Formats: sequence, structure tokens, C-alpha cells
Amino acid sequence: MEKTTDFESVKNVAKGLLGVPVLKTEYSPMIVSHPFSKSGLVVVPYDDDYYQLNITNQIDFKKWKIVMEEQIDGCVNAHHVFYLINDAYALMFVRDVANFLSSEDFGTLLGEAWVKSEYANEDANVSKKEVLELFKRVDKKALMSESELETYNDLDDTLVIYRGVAEGNKQSTKALSWTTSFGKAKWFAERWGKGTVYAADINKEDVFAYFDRKGEDEVVVDFNKLQNVRAVTRPQSKPEPQTMQ
Repeated sequence: MEKTTDFESVKNVAKGLLGVPVLKTEYSPMIVSHPFSKSGLVVVPYDDDYYQLNITNQIDFKKWKIVMEEQIDGCVNAHHVFYLINDAYALMFVRDVANFLSSEDFGTLLGEAWVKSEYANEDANVSKKEVLELFKRVDKKALMSESELETYNDLDDTLVIYRGVAEGNKQSTKALSWTTSFGKAKWFAERWGKGTVYAADINKEDVFAYFDRKGEDEVVVDFNKLQNVRAVTRPQSKPEPQTMQ
């Protein structure tokens, strides 16, 4: 029998995250870090009007928490709850609710969380090992859009992929996020100065997903299965006939 989403448990996890302390920054109260807000200044409804709270203040934080709990209770499915979450906490939320989701919801939300995350390979709340385990569990058909799945299905059985790495950060090749585009990898390598483009070979079965929602021809891979990682200066026409590193 197909597993269904335990929506009440998803909401309870979200409400638990509301209790996470607001992390202040040097730009507070304008900029903070919290699972449900990027700013310490929030606007909430009151009667027929709205008013502003400063959630770095404990009194205002408690008022805001009540409002957010009501919003969570007003959601109609797990996706609505997910879209209340601050992008920086999206992967953490999916990790925490994964066991309560149907296969379809799990795949869809993991894909959305990955694409929303600015630094998904270096998430402050979820380790690369944890993210890797999430992708190993996912249903590819739910993870990708129809067009992305079509592109994935057309990939060669073994393919060359690329990753742009900032100077002095070779360890960044140990990452889930690569691209099939040499040009896009070169852009990432050079966006903050001189960097290096690395190529690697990988079997299609070790590619979890293809995403093009940000125009990056991104492939999410099992970084433990990368083969022949090497620095390159031009696109590679085919995988190298070398042993796995």
C-alpha cells in the first residue's frame, strides 16, 4: 500500500521549529536567521489591519509565534507548510519531516529544497552525508519535473560532468552539485576571481537528478562515485578510460 503523508506530524515538526531562537547578525534587527524568517522585523495581521513586530524582542517573538502557529494550522498540505520555511532551512525541514511524507511529497519537496538552497553543498544545518542519504531514498520521478526527467533519461550511461571551484578550494570537488555544462562551471569558477574547472566521469546510475530550474544544467550526484576527477581548460568530449579514484 502506498504510504500517505502524515500531515499532522509535518505540522508538529514545523511548530517545533518555531521555537528555535532567533539568531542575530550584525545587521539585526533587519537581518536575522530563523527557520521562518530572514528578518527580525515582521508584519502580522491584527483585526482589519497590520502591525510590525521585532522578533529579536522576546515579547514580540512570543506574539509572532502564536500568529505563525495559526498559519501552520491553516495550511492544507505539506507543501503549504514547506513554503513558509526560510530558504536557508529548507533542506533541514525536509530532512526532519522525511519519514512523515509520501514518496511523491518527499521527492517533490526535496527537489524544491535543493533548488531553493543557495549553498546546498555546504548547508549549515544538514551535512553532505545527510543530504546524500536523502537523495538515495528519493523517487526520481517525483524529484524532477517532466522536462528534467526527460533530459535525465536521455543522459549517456557514462557522462562527463563539471564543477567550478574557487582558487585554493579543491576539496569542493567532494560535492553533490555538478553540471553537464563546461561554460556554466567556468562561470562559477571565475565569479569571485581566478578558479579551476574540474571534470569528472560518472555512471548515470549514480546521478540522482538533473535540474535546470536556474538554467545551470545541474546534476546531483553521489560524490563517492566520481571517477577520474581532473582539472580541465576545455570541454571533454567523452569520459577518460582510467580507473576510479
